[in-house]
Amino acid sequence: MELPKPKDNLTYTIGDVTFYIRAQATVGDKFELDSTGEWDGQGKFKMSISTFYRKLVELFVTGWTGVTQDGKNVPYSYEALLSLPADAYRDWE
Repeated sequence: MELPKPKDNLTYTIGDVTFYIRAQATVGDKFELDSTGEWDGQGKFKMSISTFYRKLVELFVTGWTGVTQDGKNVPYSYEALLSLPADAYRDWE
């Protein structure tokens, strides 16, 4: 099996922030998602939608531009992302 060359990041812009998103899933990503939920005892795998989305962001968002504090660029981290103020209107622009 030939390993594919990494694809360019995708971008998603909300207001003045551009997020960089890894464009291709790996076996490691699938393993992380598969091990995040739990079996319900009836043969069904369950995971809350909140857990699913948080894990996707953690795995696939790789960076951003446009986030500053005191006039200085803030490097991307999952923790910094979760500390951004919520703005329901701008989140859906």
